[in-house]
Amino acid sequence: MSYSMKLFQDELARCIQRLHSEGWLPNESMGEASVRDSGTGNVTISIKPGTIGVTDPAAYLGSDMPVVDSDGNYITHHAPCHENLPLHLAIYKARSDVSAIIHVYPLWTTMFTNRKQGLPFVLAEQAEASCNVGCVQSDPAATEAYYREVVETLADQKCVMLYNGGIICVGDNIDNVINYVAWMESVAEKIALAELIGEVETITDQPLNLVTANYEYTVDTDYNTYQNYNEILFKEEVARGTRMLNIKGYSPSGESGDVAVRDLQTGLCYISGSPAWCFQKNLRDARGWERFICDKDDHIFTPYSEPTCEWVMHTAIFRKRPDVGAIVQTHGRWATVFAILEMDVPLDLIGEGLTGVIPCTPYRSAGTNDLGEVIADGLKDSDYVLMGHHGAVIVGKTMDEAMAKTAWMEKACEKAFYAILCAGGAKASLAKARETLGKVK
Repeated sequence: MSYSMKLFQDELARCIQRLHSEGWLPNESMGEASVRDSGTGNVTISIKPGTIGVTDPAAYLGSDMPVVDSDGNYITHHAPCHENLPLHLAIYKARSDVSAIIHVYPLWTTMFTNRKQGLPFVLAEQAEASCNVGCVQSDPAATEAYYREVVETLADQKCVMLYNGGIICVGDNIDNVINYVAWMESVAEKIALAELIGEVETITDQPLNLVTANYEYTVDTDYNTYQNYNEILFKEEVARGTRMLNIKGYSPSGESGDVAVRDLQTGLCYISGSPAWCFQKNLRDARGWERFICDKDDHIFTPYSEPTCEWVMHTAIFRKRPDVGAIVQTHGRWATVFAILEMDVPLDLIGEGLTGVIPCTPYRSAGTNDLGEVIADGLKDSDYVLMGHHGAVIVGKTMDEAMAKTAWMEKACEKAFYAILCAGGAKASLAKARETLGKVK
């Protein structure tokens, strides 16, 4: 056995262990995964269930994983392959860009697969993975016709849903595919919850503006001058905030969401880097040196860093809110439910003696100046705003203050959701909801 083959076996075992710890693989019969060596074409896939008497998938080791060539012929002979090997091979043959496949049966996406429905495109974050997630209409079967239907429904997307068969996510490495699984389940949950209290409308596919082209780089600057201790501390603060997005559940997929802080003395803005550029497994891996630095007028001081696509939104907010020192942009569950519906959150429903609303802005394409201006305008008179079909933005003087406000906002949105649901959801007006709740002692 070559050392390279061992590394792929260990990579697959790590994947299975992580899927188990995240709850995507509750037992060895509820899914499988594989990785492909693009150099040799060899495929390492999950072991056939029941081959080894393990108590849970976390007990698997790399040496347990069988390896086959691109036609399914065994290279290792110590263990049989999972019965879904032909399906994985069919996907690999159709998609030269795919190096990893995960097949699991999550809770929320299963609700859509059971009714033979793909995921409607309702959230801007869907463009980062798959904005056109289809559902295979046939029952699972070990036939060439079924494999062909899966491949055709998957097309060039990252995810596909299988009627009575869970979901499949694909990508160029295991960690990205795990993020796609988390993303699929998170989006499915938010859509399902939104459907309980309102009418969900789709949005138009728009390409993300992920580049910093046409913006001014300060190329005549000695970048060593921006490596003083103050700057290091601000970069580390942004990295800490970026990590908290995933740790606190505001970025379920591990890739969405971003933060920014501003040095009120120098005017420099420190912003989350693009997860793709940083080669992060997820936002928990954010490090200070990768952060992006600019000023409020979009002059760039770190040409070696690629920012989050929403960096122009952060600078637009800093321009219009000189009092703001920190910004948090989240994709938390409850705020996003209202964002999908483009619905303001009525604060008089949450039982804290508050009036008014958390406003929701209309949908604008992600990564655009138009979005930045709309959000900045929405924050003129509030520290909270929902981004239509996207997420939420919260501001404060410090990162900790902004994070504390984010926690409060998520809880407020959850309370409002259940208040509206208990009063009849989409079939009841907010006035009816308030009337009903007012009678509860």
